[in-house]
Amino acid sequence: AFDAVQPGGTDRFAPGTYRLGTGARLTVPDVTVLGHSDGTTLRGCDPEAFDLPENEVERVVFGCTGLYVQAPRQTIRALTFEYTWHGIVVGPFPTTAEEAASLGPDGPAPYPSGGHRIEGNTFRATPNGLRVLGTGTEPSVVRDNEFIDVFHAIGIYGAPLHFLDNRVTVEDPARVPFSRHPGSAVLVAPGHTDCAGHVVAGNRVEGYPDPVYV
Repeated sequence: AFDAVQPGGTDRFAPGTYRLGTGARLTVPDVTVLGHSDGTTLRGCDPEAFDLPENEVERVVFGCTGLYVQAPRQTIRALTFEYTWHGIVVGPFPTTAEEAASLGPDGPAPYPSGGHRIEGNTFRATPNGLRVLGTGTEPSVVRDNEFIDVFHAIGIYGAPLHFLDNRVTVEDPARVPFSRHPGSAVLVAPGHTDCAGHVVAGNRVEGYPDPVYV
């Protein structure tokens, strides 16, 4: 369905839980992805998959992922992500360990990414809710999402992003997979850009020793 949809179209999930494992790639621009009003959960792996030593973490980085957004102006709404190393990765990022090894230390070449709308989703018990990379000038908006028991709600490494009116809370630190404790709720660092144009405002963050790390 993700491959067949045309620009301007919508992919609608039925209610239920979908086990994604290595993740799904969204490569068509200007597409909306909608969860069902009765609840749609995208699960990377079962919780016990994250009980592994640090030198084996690659197994869950590439084996327990939600969505790879690899086209501009995607809209993602009304989904629940749980037990994913990344709930959503926006922009250039390897999707397998083999691909990562072949790219070397610089990773994938940057490409334009922007104009995304990620709104009204829930990220629960996942190390990284979102990772945003890439270049571009059109701001993306991440608004009105709920992040519960995550290590990072979002890592911003790319094109301008507005992180607005989200709720990031810790109900049980032991439910944060792998680390068993929260990290920084919002992480902003130079990646493919110089960090210009980001806005972090109106968010509610509770239970984090490093709420915003720049």
